[in-house]
Amino acid sequence: MNQVLDFFRKLFDTSDWPPRWHCGNWTGFHGWLYIISDLLIWSAYFAIPLVILKYISRKVNARFVRLYFLFAAFILACGATHLLDAITFWFPAYRLNALVRFVTGVVSWITVFSIIRILPEAMKLRSIDDLEREIAERKSAEERLQIANERLQEAQQLARLGHWQRDLGEEVVQWSDSVYQIFGLPLTEAITLERLMTLVHPEDRQRLKAVSETALKTGVYESFRYRITDGQGQVKTLQATGQVVYAGGKPVRLVGTVQDISGQVQIEEQLQISNKRLQEAQEIARVGHWEWDVAKDIITWSHGMYRIYNLAPGDQLNYEKIIRHIHPDDRQIVEDAVQHALTTGVYPSFKYRIKLPGQPVKTMFARGQAVKDETGQVVRLTGTVQDITEQQKAEDLLVEKTAQLEVTNSELQRFAYVASHDLQEPLRKIMTFSSMLQKHLNSGDERSSNFLGKIENAASRLQRLIDDILKFSSLRHAEAAFQKVKLDEVLNGVLLDLELKIAERKAQIITSDLPQVEGIPTQMGQLLQNLMNNALKFTKPNTLPRIHITGVQLTGAALRNRYPLYAGYLNNIPDALEKEFALISVADNGIGFEPEQEARIFDVFERLHGKNVYEGSGIGLAICKKIVENHHGFIHATGKPDVGATFHFIIPVVAEKVSQHQPA
Repeated sequence: MNQVLDFFRKLFDTSDWPPRWHCGNWTGFHGWLYIISDLLIWSAYFAIPLVILKYISRKVNARFVRLYFLFAAFILACGATHLLDAITFWFPAYRLNALVRFVTGVVSWITVFSIIRILPEAMKLRSIDDLEREIAERKSAEERLQIANERLQEAQQLARLGHWQRDLGEEVVQWSDSVYQIFGLPLTEAITLERLMTLVHPEDRQRLKAVSETALKTGVYESFRYRITDGQGQVKTLQATGQVVYAGGKPVRLVGTVQDISGQVQIEEQLQISNKRLQEAQEIARVGHWEWDVAKDIITWSHGMYRIYNLAPGDQLNYEKIIRHIHPDDRQIVEDAVQHALTTGVYPSFKYRIKLPGQPVKTMFARGQAVKDETGQVVRLTGTVQDITEQQKAEDLLVEKTAQLEVTNSELQRFAYVASHDLQEPLRKIMTFSSMLQKHLNSGDERSSNFLGKIENAASRLQRLIDDILKFSSLRHAEAAFQKVKLDEVLNGVLLDLELKIAERKAQIITSDLPQVEGIPTQMGQLLQNLMNNALKFTKPNTLPRIHITGVQLTGAALRNRYPLYAGYLNNIPDALEKEFALISVADNGIGFEPEQEARIFDVFERLHGKNVYEGSGIGLAICKKIVENHHGFIHATGKPDVGATFHFIIPVVAEKVSQHQPA
């Protein structure tokens, strides 16, 4: 203890030791190198605490301040030992030097323990790289957030959707930009409840208030629609949804969304109109549609179906219940069709009858289709049913009348044939005896001779009429008689038969190559001969006849494009546009006819001119028409008074069965 006391009493006493210069063999260089080094170390140790203190004084909310001061004290103490080492070269204060070194050691360990204590917390400190990375991540997150907000805003604009918020107790309603756009108001306008109500349709204002009040009472904000008149005067329909926000068990605000559904409402209205029109059309057409969920055995009917079956709308239906309404004789037809659809996926069209209590039997026409799942299994059947009772009655009546007409026509044809033959016998006797009487009659009796001449002319006309009637009644469509016919050869035969008449009239005949067709050769010859006779007969006085016969073969497409008149005729021929047709024309320079006479020129016994002017029975063109129709063709005529007439007929190159149609 005495040594300790003595140590502190002599702390600055240097008499016990010589200066360090005198200890050992210090050279000047070695000594000053030691001194200068210690001074440099001391000055650096002295400067470091100053920098630390300056940092602490400027750093706001700096952490580990105590550690900074301990570290500064440790550095100063270390620097002091080096300063004292340099001083001892002149002033041997070894006791002071020892004390400073002891203090330095104590401060050093205090610093060590402080560092150990705060090391876990210090380890949590982020490095500059970590901070830079975090800053970059935050910046990226902010950018993503901004993009998300922009996309959300775009999505809201596209969906015509916006959100709103109203703090209870405040009159101002907070809107998103999209809501302002929906209402057609500037973003700068503050929206109060009073202002909002001025925009709401008068009929919907009470509804809006009631929904808000109910939400505050029950906590449930009911979704509803209401109408507004926006800032531009346009009426819109909005869909509103919302919810109540609570704080401390009390409602503090209302939040929600509004969506402009004006387009949807318009579509719904149009759909309602379409459904109404469809229902009306189904009622007029006596049509209903149905759907059968096969797995659940649930049948859904339209109102038209309930009306057809005379059932109350909404009745629960299934397959077994429906089948009971089917006529017993037709149930198998329905069951077979359903089974075929379930097995093959194809629902056939068919007729069946239903028998309802207290009502007459009805005839139905059914169509449908099968709906399959992804495995190919039929899961649904859908279709339509049409009440064709009246149509079926008409068809049955038509079949009956057609059969009766066929019997009548057959009888009339037999009568015409027999009558014509029976008429020819007395007619031949009249012509024979009148001819004999003409020979024995005194040549000077001109009056009697004139009478006999009239009898002979009348008999000749009657003979021609009977022949034409026989020809007309004998025309039959005999498909088995169809064969390849070269119209050029047929025309040459006709011209040969009419050679004397052509020479007598000094007629000029101009022909071109005619196509080859499938037809009845005798009827083709009769057709061309009647047209030629017609042209030679109706000539103008003092005008030499000129007859031009032409023919061309065309596809249906080319025929329709060049001659739109034949479009109606072609429509009755399957795939007509790809098939070949022969178009034949017979044109003359005769007396022609008025355009309004075109419609009746082919009627039986139709005469456009007096029999005293032009001979004929009025049957020749009717025969032409019937021959053309036998060949599934179409004939028509054009004419102009004192200019001439042209007869055109068209027939398929390959015989086709078509429905007869007269183009408009």
